[in-house]
Amino acid sequence: WIYEKVFVAEDFSAFDSLVLRFEGLSAGAEIALNETALGRTANVFATSEFDVKALVKTGKNKLTVAFKPAAEVMRDGQFRTQASVGGVAGYPVSPTAGIWRGVSLLASAGVRVKDVVIRQDFSGSGGVGLDVAVIAHRFAPETHLEVLVRVCYKGNILHEARDILSLERTDLSLTIKNPQLWWPAGLGDQPLYEVTVDVLAGRTCLEHVSRRIGLRHFSVERVAEGEKTSYRFSVNRHPMFLKGASWMPADLYVARSTRVEYARLVKAAAVANMNVLRVWGGGVYESDAFYDLCDEYGICVWQDMMLCEANATAPTSAQLESFTCEAQQNIRRLRHHPCVVLW
Repeated sequence: WIYEKVFVAEDFSAFDSLVLRFEGLSAGAEIALNETALGRTANVFATSEFDVKALVKTGKNKLTVAFKPAAEVMRDGQFRTQASVGGVAGYPVSPTAGIWRGVSLLASAGVRVKDVVIRQDFSGSGGVGLDVAVIAHRFAPETHLEVLVRVCYKGNILHEARDILSLERTDLSLTIKNPQLWWPAGLGDQPLYEVTVDVLAGRTCLEHVSRRIGLRHFSVERVAEGEKTSYRFSVNRHPMFLKGASWMPADLYVARSTRVEYARLVKAAAVANMNVLRVWGGGVYESDAFYDLCDEYGICVWQDMMLCEANATAPTSAQLESFTCEAQQNIRRLRHHPCVVLW
């Protein structure tokens, strides 16, 4: 199966970096740009990036993505595929091959923000502390750059912090006074804050990153009861009883699910008085729309890693390395969602 796309590119010569990014490819994809091979993917759950600054031409370009047949990929044990973890617990399987998430060209000048880590501190009495770490790659280390972090609520800027952007990591701290806490469905409201990160060269914004967060503290306590061990959950230091269901992919063909369909199902869970959905480890790491909706409806997410494989055997070193990359990428993508309470 071969996918081809002819696209017209602008002149990217003024940029320091140009990256071709695939957010979801079935395993075993071979990628070429303008007849030049870029590489091969081996993990359906991992994002792939390729440096294409020297290959993209001003004007017409041709991108080609070729896939092996899905059945052949499943027989080849070196790939991580969604089809290989289906067929468990009565879940239907229809092996497919293709592009199942977005494709983009990312151009960067001066700097690229690689990650933003937001940690919440509930230990103080004056509010909730936010520690924001900005991890960036600078293409010209000698250039003076600043990072500006803002916290917004309902469109209003509440707090901001500014510092010089260091070479690798810059840490900034803010305190949100009179915090509006995020609660699971049935225990309270779901107020959401927006944290924005701007990298500035004078008055020019080189990079803008935004994360939507909720202020909440979730904890798990293991308690011995006779010969058994039970778990006690609390949110914002309030006891919580988990009630919900396992979440399987909402469509036989995952890429076909829309935000409207996700909204219908997540709202149905809230109307049914659920407060948690366990994303089953035999499906997929869900799309951003699913987690955004769980944030808004107060549905907590118990997030499995995608390791519920039928007839699983001891993994090879290559498979372990592939899973490590997969786990890191998905944790970075999802960890700022208040709904994600258990991994």
